Amino acid sequence: MNSPNENEDNIAEGLDDSVDRNGIERSTPGQFKGFIKDRAFLLFLLFLVVYNITLETSFSRDCMPNMYLPVAMIKHGSISLSFFPELYAAGRPYFLVPFNSGLHSIFGIGAPLFALPFYLPLLLFKNHPSFTTLIYLSKFVAACYVALSAAVLFAAMRRVTRERWALLITLIYGFATAAFCTSSQALWQHAPSQFLLSLTVYFLVRGEENPRFAALAALPLSFSVLVRTTNLVFIIPVLFYIIWRKRPQLPGFILMLLPGAIITAWYNQVAYGAFYRFPLTAPKYLLPASEFSAYNEFGGFWKTPFLTGFGGNLISPSRGLFITSPILLVAIFGVAVLIWKRKDVEKSLFSLGICFFIAFLAQLLLISKKTDWTGGLSFGNRLLLDTLPFLVFLLIPSLEYYGRLGKTVGKAFAKAAFIVLLCLSLLVQIEGIISYDRGSWDLQGPLEQLAWNAKDNQFFFYLKRPRPVVPPLIKQVTGEPARLSSVQIDILNGLLYLHFHLTELAILQWYIMEPVSGEKVYLFEFYGSKGGNDFMVTSEDLSVAENLLGPEFLKNLISSSPSYEVVVIDPLTGVNKAYLIE
Repeated sequence: MNSPNENEDNIAEGLDDSVDRNGIERSTPGQFKGFIKDRAFLLFLLFLVVYNITLETSFSRDCMPNMYLPVAMIKHGSISLSFFPELYAAGRPYFLVPFNSGLHSIFGIGAPLFALPFYLPLLLFKNHPSFTTLIYLSKFVAACYVALSAAVLFAAMRRVTRERWALLITLIYGFATAAFCTSSQALWQHAPSQFLLSLTVYFLVRGEENPRFAALAALPLSFSVLVRTTNLVFIIPVLFYIIWRKRPQLPGFILMLLPGAIITAWYNQVAYGAFYRFPLTAPKYLLPASEFSAYNEFGGFWKTPFLTGFGGNLISPSRGLFITSPILLVAIFGVAVLIWKRKDVEKSLFSLGICFFIAFLAQLLLISKKTDWTGGLSFGNRLLLDTLPFLVFLLIPSLEYYGRLGKTVGKAFAKAAFIVLLCLSLLVQIEGIISYDRGSWDLQGPLEQLAWNAKDNQFFFYLKRPRPVVPPLIKQVTGEPARLSSVQIDILNGLLYLHFHLTELAILQWYIMEPVSGEKVYLFEFYGSKGGNDFMVTSEDLSVAENLLGPEFLKNLISSSPSYEVVVIDPLTGVNKAYLIE
């Protein structure tokens, strides 16, 4: 048993970040030069640069409310998106629900709230940023939070294992999982969620050195629920861990859950009419049945057969976590090591590992029942992204077990298998960054069936159709913006519907050719995203042309199937190219 003085020394060491468990000097708040050289900070910079270097974005309409809500909060002091008619001019989109004369996001307020510090400096000088600015700003926000989550995980893991293992695992997390090709590339809820859950891991690890830190883990954990509702399931295993290992900290832990819980309840009440009504279920209560019938969840939120969702999320060729990031199989082996070699594993590593595995399992079980278990238009497995901070921690027992092996054939085989799994994982994520275009593969049929198509799975599909993003400098030299193809123009009930494919994000200016004079008349301008686009033209879009030609003449002109000219403009360089559409 330690003496009182020894206990004080241990507590002091737990609070002192200047030296890690391996005797490696660290920075303290007053050592700025040391901080700049700290590996956690350098890792943050590395990930931030790589995530942004392509200027590519896996933009999805799911991200639209997250992009606009910070503007609404800063400029209008509101959590409603009613201030942006461009979002609902063609009809109320699926991601907005009406309540109390406002339009609210079905994805909640968490991600936009964490984006506020990045938006604030820009909006102090600009009234309303352009759509291009919002897309790339929101991508930077996402990249920043994923990079921060990686740095925080490294800071946590190097306290319980060798620094080289912590470094390797952090690189795997940042580059060999969908953190690279999905959550860092657009402002879904996942990026701030992963950051908050990484902080949870960090405080729980620190709690093994100084119990007072364990209670602090509840603060980011509770706010992660505000960001992403399904993170609720993580509270249960962490709470049991506190009861099991840190029972004196239980009152403090529960107290630290309250800020996030109070803000979540307040937002639910204001935006959806009840403190217990979460964003996930809001459409069911706030929309008439005729409108809600268009949602996947109309027949129920948890109607997927369990084995279908469970197998699909783990091993389906296009959505399986262990197929799209096979290196994570090593984490499952880590769980086996924890149980099999329990006597050889440090007690703190064992208890944390079991807690994190149960957290992963809880999310997996929930997602497996989710009606839309495929995650919609995305590359690889998206819905389990939030479990990554817990899952990669489980790589530690595997690597430590490997480190204890002697020079045997088994060790050489394990090393070779690890390298193969790592290379495959990297290759999949890079393919997702380079070629995924949110549509070419996804829209071939029902995603529930496509996910199990082994012959033409998502990775092989895009491997055969590489569409790398062209850097702005090369566009400037070649004069070639994004390429436009597969254009289809339909007229239904007097409305103009446009369908087309773009190789990258671009601005499109549409002109209609007047058949008598041959002059082209400006119609409208809008942004098209990489991949397939479907656009319904509204009277508001045509207001300029209607004022010039008159509503009836324009209507008759469109109905006569005239020619169109489409000018594709690169939003970053201004390089443009015109296409004549017959």
